[in-house]
Amino acid sequence: MERDDKKNAQGKTTSQEINPNTVFDRLRQLNIKTTTYEHLPLFTVEDSKKLRGDLPGIHCKNLFLRAKKNEMWLVVCREDLKIDLKELGQKLGGSRLSFGSSERLLNFLGVMPGSVSPFALINDDNLAVKVVLDKDMMEGSLLNFHPLTNEKTTSIKPSDLLKYITSCGHEFEVLDLN
Repeated sequence: MERDDKKNAQGKTTSQEINPNTVFDRLRQLNIKTTTYEHLPLFTVEDSKKLRGDLPGIHCKNLFLRAKKNEMWLVVCREDLKIDLKELGQKLGGSRLSFGSSERLLNFLGVMPGSVSPFALINDDNLAVKVVLDKDMMEGSLLNFHPLTNEKTTSIKPSDLLKYITSCGHEFEVLDLN
């Protein structure tokens, strides 16, 4: 999914932000081996379960959350994990969490709803989004995420995901989200 050159609300040009090649280039620079599968657009976990076929590894969901006015979180976990936002807010320091709007998602991570993943951290130049990773998910052997588009799924080892996130300048917290 390519976008025309437009400026988003933060004045960033969005065409490059939604280009999966940006992610693939970074992965190559880091010598991270991945496998990418093309498929019909997947917008929800339910869509993914129906249409993804037999992709190996843990399938993940990504929650783009907002606490205070400009406190943004990306919570990454196993697709079937039920997240209680009130309980999670307590684990994250007592913040009241809600879902970030599609406009905020585009402004902070440069992606559209249905395409959010840790790969979008490459677009967060201001390092404004805090990252939380599910402990159980990180114990898997292979993780699956959309590379800035919901028309592809990229499989990556958990250790390589951490390397990628760090290369984007982000710190992360691994939490038991059960």
